[in-house]
Amino acid sequence: CLAGIGAWLRDHPVGLAVSARLSHAAGRHQQAEEEHQACLDSMRAGAPPYLAALADAYAGWRAGDSRAMPAAPRLASLL
Repeated sequence: CLAGIGAWLRDHPVGLAVSARLSHAAGRHQQAEEEHQACLDSMRAGAPPYLAALADAYAGWRAGDSRAMPAAPRLASLL
């Protein structure tokens, strides 16, 4: 359902967060960590607490720690 939405997934902070989550779900953990870091780097006002905390989770998955990813909050609380 995200096919064809263009550069949004690569250029917008929330798009990068979504892309990281999709990469993680597909088992591309290093890519997920890189996309998530790009998301954090692109946020001018700083990342909301949930997104900031995910950096450790993505790094852990890449390093082989397979604990469950925390559930994402509703979109409104990400903004």
